[in-house]
Amino acid sequence: MDRILALLFSLLVLNACFIEDTPIEPHQPGDESLIEFDISIYEHLIWFDLNTESIVKIESPGYYHLGFETAPEGYHIRLNSANNFKICRTGSTLFEGTTSIPDSAEWRYDASTGDLDSTAIGNWVSIALDGAISNNEVYLLGLFNGLNYQVYRKIQFLSVDSDKYTFRSAELNGNNEQTFTVWKDTLHAFVLFSFDAEGLVEQPHPNNWDLLFTPYYTTLYTDDGIPTPYNVRGILINEERTLATLDTLNDFATIDYQLLENYSFTNQLDAIGHEWKYYNGEDYVVTPNMNFVVKDTEGYYFKFRFVGYHNAENEKGFPSFELQRL
Repeated sequence: MDRILALLFSLLVLNACFIEDTPIEPHQPGDESLIEFDISIYEHLIWFDLNTESIVKIESPGYYHLGFETAPEGYHIRLNSANNFKICRTGSTLFEGTTSIPDSAEWRYDASTGDLDSTAIGNWVSIALDGAISNNEVYLLGLFNGLNYQVYRKIQFLSVDSDKYTFRSAELNGNNEQTFTVWKDTLHAFVLFSFDAEGLVEQPHPNNWDLLFTPYYTTLYTDDGIPTPYNVRGILINEERTLATLDTLNDFATIDYQLLENYSFTNQLDAIGHEWKYYNGEDYVVTPNMNFVVKDTEGYYFKFRFVGYHNAENEKGFPSFELQRL
């Protein structure tokens, strides 16, 4: 009963996030397809396009570290937590003088909703009449090794304007200090930066994908109600072009185009999320009666539901789902 109530509550939350009022017109539905992944979502980032039923791009979870907002007035910086990276705010502006992890270190991750007011880096600038002014705080980018965090880079964001960001980074001991300029490319809402590549990395065109299968950090709750950071495997949507909602009330077979006018859609990043499967004490199983409806980048509507999470060798992390264009 608790799980059913939780699912109904999640439906209400999703529907409250974003109202889609596009007129519903008659439409010829497509054939139902079974999509089976032979690539693990534990070890890869997988961009998927619903209309072509195809994988658009595959990368390792740590192929980028930071995402920079590209709107002319944008200044938000996101963290890629897929590879267990987190951010620590030091409270210090002394770049050279920051040589250790503060005793009070709090390792943070972005809210999985995509809320720009809830990023790990936070508001690193003050907005003034003549533009954004950096507070010059030093941040630590840490990688969790299973026991503790090892500092991968210390970072100081220096400036942002309508065209670019500048920041510097180094190892914690000061070695390999570099200053980077990241140019805003407004094709994407965020451009992706990799310290390994020492610059921006390619990402799919925002018109070419709908779903990203990926590890990401979110907050789960223990049986005692204690909030706990956890690296889950799930789906983030293309928040620039894609809308989604959850239907736990109707049977999958009965969801059709005429029902669309009853839905409210959201572009919340984790609108699909990870709760379409759960751990039953022995293994992960698919949560029953979770039907997702998505408006894709081309304006088509699709319904899909997960039917499996294992491959033929019974290895977890290989989702399969039924998909149909409405």
